[in-house]
Amino acid sequence: MFLNKSFLTIVFYLSFLFLSDLLAQITGIKYMLQYNTETENMDCYLVIIEGNAKDIRQRVQFNSQISLVAPNGTVPVIENSYMPLNDNQTYTGTQPCKWKIMSTIISPSITPEYIYLSVVPELKVSSFYNNLKAGDKIKLFSLGVENDTVCVKSIRLFDNGTGPGSSAAGMNGSDFTNSFTLGSLQTIYKGNLKNEKVFKIFQKGKELMITGHGDSFEWYSAKDNKMIISTTEGVFIPEHAGQYYAKSVNKNCSISSDKVQFKGKKKK
Repeated sequence: MFLNKSFLTIVFYLSFLFLSDLLAQITGIKYMLQYNTETENMDCYLVIIEGNAKDIRQRVQFNSQISLVAPNGTVPVIENSYMPLNDNQTYTGTQPCKWKIMSTIISPSITPEYIYLSVVPELKVSSFYNNLKAGDKIKLFSLGVENDTVCVKSIRLFDNGTGPGSSAAGMNGSDFTNSFTLGSLQTIYKGNLKNEKVFKIFQKGKELMITGHGDSFEWYSAKDNKMIISTTEGVFIPEHAGQYYAKSVNKNCSISSDKVQFKGKKKK
């Protein structure tokens, strides 16, 4: 039995369209936070790592959750929303979809030093992104801290692998798992990109020095996590070689630096 060439052509064309539709969609994204030195807010970004999207169905925002961790004592607020845009089917939208803080857990017994908050898109109106492709970085919203421009730097993204689950002590059944859906109900969230550190320490000659601000600074030995000294200036002269880190202590929070290897005082 022989198949008509026209029929085979149609089958091939439909298969091509189906395959193209599968390929032309976003299949992986990550979240990223970046401190904005001009606004003194923390900007939250959507970073496309796999796929592309051009048609209406592929660009529409579905339910998603971006969870954040902040020091206990801070009051984070959404300062501005940027993307996606309401009624942006034909790329003419001008009003951003509002991102809002949906739920908050303050000082749970498992980690009393932190608060947890989930941010979700308000989907009263259908909202759409512009065309998307791998490598794009889209600013979703900016986050601030009431009456405090320093502690906003200590906010970080929730880690699905290590963050407390809904059944953990004090979490009251709240699930802060990050997720992102676009054009379908299947999550395409693949993790977080590491925050750029805004509070760092480095060795300069015989001293350890700080880049960043704080009301005071606590210096610690990484070997035993014991505080060595508290200073009002960001300079410390260790007595011995080894690993150290510092905390910037502010009104409502403390911000820890990464560990740094102090090589000891240089010999003349």
